[in-house]
Amino acid sequence: MINKLLILLIMAFPSFFTSQDFYYASGFLVEGKAVDAYTRNPVSNIHVYTVAGEEEAFTHKDGSFRMKTWRTFPLTIVAEHPDYYPKKIVVADSLTKPEIILLHR
Repeated sequence: MINKLLILLIMAFPSFFTSQDFYYASGFLVEGKAVDAYTRNPVSNIHVYTVAGEEEAFTHKDGSFRMKTWRTFPLTIVAEHPDYYPKKIVVADSLTKPEIILLHR
């Protein structure tokens, strides 16, 4: 039954299944790392979020973060922590894995 329904949907809306909208519906993964500007050590618990949208993540012990977004690129993200100055960067595409270099307050 479900297979028949899926075939009917594909036949009724073929352009949807071949369009960019279907591709974007799966979202993009933004991955990166936050490090201290002086020591170059990873920094954990950094709040990383998109400027336009609700996507957010916190860095792990190794400084890494991952978040899924449906926004189009380039994408502006912000990294914040009480011990560091906020940092805003632009991510060009989902293949770019930014290293966010944070300066102590």
